[in-house]
Amino acid sequence: MGTLLDKPITEKKVEHGTTSEFKWVMASMQGWRAEMEDAHTCRPSLVDKVTNNPTKNHFFAVFDGHGGKLVAQESAKYLLDKILKKHMPKGGDDATYEAKKMEKAMYEAFVEFDREHLMELPAVRTHTDCSGTTAITAFILPKYLVIANAGDSRCVLGKVDKGEVVAYPMSHDHKPKLPVERKRIEAAGGHVKSDRVDAELAVSRAFGDFVYKNPELKAEAQKVSPCPDIKIQARSLKDDRFLILACDGIWDVMSNQEVVTFVSTEAEKGWVDVKLIAEALLDKCLAKGSKDNMSVIIIFFSNKGAKTRQLDNTSS
Repeated sequence: MGTLLDKPITEKKVEHGTTSEFKWVMASMQGWRAEMEDAHTCRPSLVDKVTNNPTKNHFFAVFDGHGGKLVAQESAKYLLDKILKKHMPKGGDDATYEAKKMEKAMYEAFVEFDREHLMELPAVRTHTDCSGTTAITAFILPKYLVIANAGDSRCVLGKVDKGEVVAYPMSHDHKPKLPVERKRIEAAGGHVKSDRVDAELAVSRAFGDFVYKNPELKAEAQKVSPCPDIKIQARSLKDDRFLILACDGIWDVMSNQEVVTFVSTEAEKGWVDVKLIAEALLDKCLAKGSKDNMSVIIIFFSNKGAKTRQLDNTSS
Protein backbone atom coordinates (compact mmCIF):
# COMPACT_ATOMS: atom_id res chain seq x y z
CA MET A 1 0.00 0.00 0.00
CA GLY A 2 2.83 2.42 0.74
CA THR A 3 3.12 5.20 3.30
CA LEU A 4 -0.10 6.83 4.46
CA LEU A 5 -0.56 10.42 5.61
CA ASP A 6 -1.97 11.53 8.94
CA LYS A 7 -4.93 12.99 7.06
CA PRO A 8 -5.99 12.74 3.42
CA ILE A 9 -5.25 15.36 0.78
CA THR A 10 -8.69 16.04 -0.67
CA GLU A 11 -7.82 18.73 -3.22
CA LYS A 12 -8.95 17.53 -6.63
CA LYS A 13 -7.50 17.94 -10.09
CA VAL A 14 -10.30 18.25 -12.64
CA GLU A 15 -10.42 18.46 -16.43
CA HIS A 16 -13.57 18.45 -18.53
CA GLY A 17 -14.85 19.25 -21.98
CA THR A 18 -17.51 18.74 -24.62
CA THR A 19 -17.46 17.30 -28.13
CA SER A 20 -20.28 17.04 -30.66
CA GLU A 21 -20.98 13.55 -29.28
CA PHE A 22 -20.48 13.66 -25.53
CA LYS A 23 -19.38 15.47 -22.39
CA TRP A 24 -16.40 14.18 -20.45
CA VAL A 25 -14.72 14.79 -17.12
CA MET A 26 -11.56 13.61 -15.36
CA ALA A 27 -11.05 13.99 -11.63
CA SER A 28 -8.22 12.78 -9.41
CA MET A 29 -7.35 13.03 -5.73
CA GLN A 30 -4.23 12.04 -3.80
CA GLY A 31 -6.17 10.92 -0.75
CA TRP A 32 -4.32 9.15 2.07
CA ARG A 33 -1.25 8.22 0.02
CA ALA A 34 2.03 10.07 0.60
CA GLU A 35 2.47 10.65 -3.12
CA MET A 36 0.20 10.96 -6.15
CA GLU A 37 1.20 8.14 -8.50
CA ASP A 38 -1.81 8.17 -10.86
CA ALA A 39 -1.66 9.70 -14.33
CA HIS A 40 -4.15 10.03 -17.17
CA THR A 41 -4.66 10.92 -20.82
CA CYS A 42 -7.71 12.75 -22.19
CA ARG A 43 -7.58 13.28 -25.95
CA PRO A 44 -11.04 13.91 -27.36
CA SER A 45 -11.41 14.57 -31.09
CA LEU A 46 -8.04 13.29 -32.24
CA VAL A 47 -6.61 15.37 -35.07
CA ASP A 48 -5.96 13.81 -38.46
CA LYS A 49 -2.31 14.63 -39.17
CA VAL A 50 -2.92 14.66 -42.94
CA THR A 51 -5.86 17.06 -43.03
CA ASN A 52 -5.17 18.69 -39.63
CA ASN A 53 -8.88 18.40 -38.89
CA PRO A 54 -10.46 16.99 -35.73
CA THR A 55 -11.97 13.52 -36.10
CA LYS A 56 -14.72 11.58 -34.36
CA ASN A 57 -12.11 9.33 -32.76
CA HIS A 58 -11.30 9.84 -29.09
CA PHE A 59 -8.83 8.37 -26.57
CA PHE A 60 -8.99 8.27 -22.78
CA ALA A 61 -6.78 6.41 -20.30
CA VAL A 62 -6.05 6.03 -16.59
CA PHE A 63 -2.66 4.83 -15.35
CA ASP A 64 -2.40 3.71 -11.72
CA GLY A 65 1.27 3.85 -10.75
CA HIS A 66 2.87 1.83 -7.97
CA GLY A 67 6.35 1.98 -6.50
CA GLY A 68 6.74 5.48 -7.94
CA LYS A 69 5.18 7.69 -10.59
CA LEU A 70 7.69 7.67 -13.47
CA VAL A 71 6.23 4.79 -15.49
CA ALA A 72 2.66 6.08 -15.08
CA GLN A 73 3.65 9.58 -16.18
CA GLU A 74 5.59 8.31 -19.19
CA SER A 75 2.65 6.14 -20.21
CA ALA A 76 0.24 9.07 -19.99
CA LYS A 77 2.53 11.17 -22.18
CA TYR A 78 3.65 8.74 -24.84
CA LEU A 79 1.53 5.57 -25.11
CA LEU A 80 -1.06 7.17 -27.40
CA ASP A 81 1.63 8.28 -29.85
CA LYS A 82 2.89 4.71 -30.01
CA ILE A 83 -0.61 3.42 -30.75
CA LEU A 84 -1.28 6.00 -33.45
CA LYS A 85 1.98 5.15 -35.18
CA LYS A 86 0.53 1.67 -35.55
CA HIS A 87 -2.85 2.85 -36.77
CA MET A 88 -4.78 6.10 -36.94
CA PRO A 89 -8.53 5.43 -37.24
CA LYS A 90 -9.63 6.65 -40.64
CA GLY A 91 -13.34 5.94 -40.63
CA GLY A 92 -14.82 4.50 -43.79
CA ASP A 93 -17.65 2.11 -44.48
CA ASP A 94 -16.29 -0.97 -42.70
CA ALA A 95 -16.47 0.06 -39.04
CA THR A 96 -15.85 -3.50 -37.81
CA TYR A 97 -12.62 -3.75 -39.78
CA GLU A 98 -11.54 -0.38 -38.37
CA ALA A 99 -12.16 -1.56 -34.81
CA LYS A 100 -10.15 -4.75 -35.45
CA LYS A 101 -7.27 -2.68 -36.82
CA MET A 102 -7.40 -0.57 -33.68
CA GLU A 103 -7.37 -3.68 -31.50
CA LYS A 104 -4.24 -4.99 -33.21
CA ALA A 105 -2.52 -1.59 -32.97
CA MET A 106 -3.26 -1.29 -29.25
CA TYR A 107 -1.97 -4.76 -28.44
CA GLU A 108 1.26 -4.31 -30.38
CA ALA A 109 1.78 -0.81 -28.98
CA PHE A 110 1.43 -1.99 -25.37
CA VAL A 111 4.10 -4.65 -25.88
CA GLU A 112 6.54 -2.44 -27.78
CA PHE A 113 6.05 0.60 -25.54
CA ASP A 114 6.99 -1.41 -22.48
CA ARG A 115 10.18 -2.85 -23.95
CA GLU A 116 11.30 -0.13 -26.35
CA HIS A 117 10.36 3.02 -24.43
CA LEU A 118 9.98 2.30 -20.74
CA MET A 119 12.80 -0.20 -20.41
CA GLU A 120 15.18 2.27 -22.06
CA LEU A 121 14.49 5.14 -19.66
CA PRO A 122 17.77 6.14 -17.93
CA ALA A 123 16.31 5.77 -14.44
CA VAL A 124 15.02 2.31 -15.31
CA ARG A 125 18.28 1.17 -16.90
CA THR A 126 20.25 2.24 -13.83
CA HIS A 127 17.67 0.59 -11.53
CA THR A 128 17.03 3.84 -9.69
CA ASP A 129 13.38 3.56 -10.67
CA CYS A 130 11.53 0.24 -10.38
CA SER A 131 7.99 1.59 -10.66
CA GLY A 132 5.14 0.17 -12.67
CA THR A 133 1.61 1.08 -13.66
CA THR A 134 -1.64 -0.52 -14.60
CA ALA A 135 -3.34 0.81 -17.74
CA ILE A 136 -6.99 1.07 -18.70
CA THR A 137 -7.42 2.71 -22.10
CA ALA A 138 -10.38 3.41 -24.36
CA PHE A 139 -10.66 4.37 -28.01
CA ILE A 140 -14.10 5.73 -28.77
CA LEU A 141 -14.78 5.25 -32.48
CA PRO A 142 -17.98 6.29 -34.28
CA LYS A 143 -19.50 2.80 -34.01
CA TYR A 144 -17.34 0.91 -31.52
CA LEU A 145 -15.59 1.13 -28.17
CA VAL A 146 -12.17 -0.53 -28.09
CA ILE A 147 -10.96 -1.07 -24.52
CA ALA A 148 -7.45 -2.29 -23.63
CA ASN A 149 -6.59 -3.27 -20.06
CA ALA A 150 -3.45 -4.41 -18.25
CA GLY A 151 -3.82 -4.65 -14.47
CA ASP A 152 -6.65 -3.94 -12.07
CA SER A 153 -7.84 -0.52 -13.14
CA ARG A 154 -11.22 -0.97 -14.75
CA CYS A 155 -13.64 0.21 -17.43
CA VAL A 156 -17.41 -0.07 -17.09
CA LEU A 157 -20.20 0.93 -19.47
CA GLY A 158 -23.42 2.28 -18.01
CA LYS A 159 -26.11 1.02 -20.37
CA VAL A 160 -29.89 0.97 -20.31
CA ASP A 161 -31.35 -2.53 -20.10
CA LYS A 162 -35.10 -2.94 -19.69
CA GLY A 163 -35.40 0.62 -18.43
CA GLU A 164 -32.59 0.38 -15.87
CA VAL A 165 -29.02 1.70 -16.06
CA VAL A 166 -26.89 -1.41 -15.69
CA ALA A 167 -23.14 -1.88 -15.33
CA TYR A 168 -21.52 -3.74 -18.24
CA PRO A 169 -17.88 -4.67 -17.53
CA MET A 170 -15.55 -3.62 -20.35
CA SER A 171 -12.49 -5.16 -18.66
CA HIS A 172 -11.56 -7.72 -16.03
CA ASP A 173 -8.88 -7.40 -13.37
CA HIS A 174 -5.56 -9.18 -13.81
CA LYS A 175 -4.85 -10.71 -10.41
CA PRO A 176 -2.08 -13.23 -9.68
CA LYS A 177 -4.48 -15.75 -8.12
CA LEU A 178 -6.41 -16.25 -11.39
CA PRO A 179 -5.53 -19.65 -12.89
CA VAL A 180 -4.34 -18.29 -16.25
CA GLU A 181 -2.22 -15.65 -14.55
CA ARG A 182 -0.78 -18.03 -11.94
CA LYS A 183 0.18 -20.52 -14.66
CA ARG A 184 2.16 -17.87 -16.54
CA ILE A 185 3.81 -16.54 -13.37
CA GLU A 186 4.95 -20.00 -12.29
CA ALA A 187 6.14 -20.90 -15.81
CA ALA A 188 8.34 -17.77 -15.69
CA GLY A 189 9.95 -18.92 -12.44
CA GLY A 190 7.78 -16.93 -10.04
CA HIS A 191 5.27 -17.87 -7.40
CA VAL A 192 2.01 -16.56 -6.00
CA LYS A 193 1.72 -16.01 -2.27
CA SER A 194 -0.89 -13.94 -0.43
CA ASP A 195 -2.44 -13.29 -3.86
CA ARG A 196 0.72 -11.44 -4.96
CA VAL A 197 3.43 -12.08 -7.53
CA ASP A 198 6.44 -13.34 -5.57
CA ALA A 199 4.50 -12.35 -2.43
CA GLU A 200 4.94 -8.66 -3.36
CA LEU A 201 3.02 -7.30 -6.36
CA ALA A 202 -0.79 -7.34 -6.32
CA VAL A 203 -1.27 -7.24 -10.11
CA SER A 204 -0.08 -9.71 -12.73
CA ARG A 205 -0.06 -7.38 -15.75
CA ALA A 206 1.43 -3.90 -15.90
CA PHE A 207 3.83 -1.58 -17.64
CA GLY A 208 7.27 -1.32 -16.05
CA ASP A 209 7.93 -3.48 -12.96
CA PHE A 210 11.07 -4.69 -14.71
CA VAL A 211 12.35 -6.40 -11.58
CA TYR A 212 9.74 -9.06 -12.43
CA LYS A 213 10.61 -9.25 -16.13
CA ASN A 214 13.22 -11.37 -17.89
CA PRO A 215 14.64 -9.80 -21.09
CA GLU A 216 14.97 -13.31 -22.53
CA LEU A 217 11.23 -14.00 -22.33
CA LYS A 218 8.51 -12.75 -24.65
CA ALA A 219 6.04 -10.21 -23.26
CA GLU A 220 3.24 -12.76 -23.00
CA ALA A 221 5.45 -15.08 -20.92
CA GLN A 222 6.59 -12.61 -18.25
CA LYS A 223 5.68 -12.94 -14.59
CA VAL A 224 4.22 -9.46 -14.93
CA SER A 225 3.08 -9.04 -18.52
CA PRO A 226 2.35 -5.79 -20.38
CA CYS A 227 0.04 -7.63 -22.78
CA PRO A 228 -3.48 -6.21 -22.58
CA ASP A 229 -6.81 -7.91 -22.85
CA ILE A 230 -8.89 -6.03 -25.41
CA LYS A 231 -12.65 -5.79 -25.74
CA ILE A 232 -14.50 -4.45 -28.78
CA GLN A 233 -18.03 -3.27 -27.98
CA ALA A 234 -20.54 -2.00 -30.53
CA ARG A 235 -21.90 1.38 -29.51
CA SER A 236 -25.61 2.02 -29.03
CA LEU A 237 -26.71 5.62 -29.42
CA LYS A 238 -30.04 4.58 -27.94
CA ASP A 239 -28.89 2.76 -24.81
CA ASP A 240 -25.32 3.79 -23.92
CA ARG A 241 -25.34 6.36 -21.12
CA PHE A 242 -21.72 6.74 -20.00
CA LEU A 243 -18.32 5.06 -19.94
CA ILE A 244 -16.23 5.02 -16.75
CA LEU A 245 -12.48 4.42 -16.51
CA ALA A 246 -11.01 4.38 -13.01
CA CYS A 247 -8.17 3.04 -10.88
CA ASP A 248 -8.65 0.53 -8.09
CA GLY A 249 -8.91 3.30 -5.52
CA ILE A 250 -12.50 3.50 -6.76
CA TRP A 251 -13.24 -0.20 -7.28
CA ASP A 252 -11.77 -1.28 -3.94
CA VAL A 253 -14.72 0.26 -2.12
CA MET A 254 -17.54 0.31 -4.70
CA SER A 255 -18.76 -2.37 -7.09
CA ASN A 256 -19.29 -1.76 -10.80
CA GLN A 257 -23.01 -1.44 -10.29
CA GLU A 258 -22.70 0.83 -7.27
CA VAL A 259 -20.55 3.25 -9.27
CA VAL A 260 -22.89 3.16 -12.27
CA THR A 261 -25.92 3.73 -10.07
CA PHE A 262 -24.20 6.61 -8.27
CA VAL A 263 -23.15 8.31 -11.52
CA SER A 264 -26.56 7.80 -13.11
CA THR A 265 -28.38 9.20 -10.09
CA GLU A 266 -26.08 12.20 -9.85
CA ALA A 267 -26.34 12.86 -13.60
CA GLU A 268 -30.08 13.23 -13.26
CA LYS A 269 -29.46 15.96 -10.65
CA GLY A 270 -26.69 17.96 -12.31
CA TRP A 271 -26.21 17.10 -15.96
CA VAL A 272 -24.84 20.51 -16.91
CA ASP A 273 -21.91 20.53 -14.47
CA VAL A 274 -20.41 17.07 -14.97
CA LYS A 275 -17.31 17.86 -12.92
CA LEU A 276 -19.44 17.85 -9.77
CA ILE A 277 -20.40 14.24 -10.46
CA ALA A 278 -16.79 13.07 -10.69
CA GLU A 279 -15.81 15.05 -7.59
CA ALA A 280 -18.74 13.61 -5.66
CA LEU A 281 -17.69 10.09 -6.63
CA LEU A 282 -14.18 10.65 -5.24
CA ASP A 283 -15.61 12.02 -2.00
CA LYS A 284 -17.95 9.03 -1.77
CA CYS A 285 -15.07 6.57 -2.14
CA LEU A 286 -12.99 8.43 0.43
CA ALA A 287 -15.89 8.30 2.88
CA LYS A 288 -16.26 4.56 2.21
CA GLY A 289 -12.66 3.97 3.28
CA SER A 290 -10.50 4.12 0.15
CA LYS A 291 -6.88 4.65 1.19
CA ASP A 292 -5.43 4.79 -2.33
CA ASN A 293 -4.94 7.50 -4.92
CA MET A 294 -8.14 7.93 -6.91
CA SER A 295 -8.62 8.85 -10.58
CA VAL A 296 -11.76 8.59 -12.68
CA ILE A 297 -12.75 9.54 -16.22
CA ILE A 298 -16.44 9.62 -17.16
CA ILE A 299 -17.66 10.07 -20.72
CA PHE A 300 -21.35 10.99 -20.75
CA PHE A 301 -23.01 9.91 -23.99
CA SER A 302 -26.56 10.70 -22.93
CA ASN A 303 -28.70 11.89 -20.04
CA LYS A 304 -31.98 10.32 -21.08
CA GLY A 305 -34.04 9.27 -18.11
CA ALA A 306 -33.93 5.66 -16.91
CA LYS A 307 -34.34 3.88 -13.62
CA THR A 308 -31.22 2.82 -11.73
CA ARG A 309 -30.80 -0.78 -10.63
CA GLN A 310 -30.84 -1.52 -6.92
CA LEU A 311 -27.33 -1.39 -5.43
CA ASP A 312 -25.56 -4.70 -4.94
CA ASN A 313 -22.53 -5.79 -2.95
CA THR A 314 -20.70 -7.64 -5.71
CA SER A 315 -17.34 -6.58 -7.12
CA SER A 316 -18.38 -6.69 -10.77
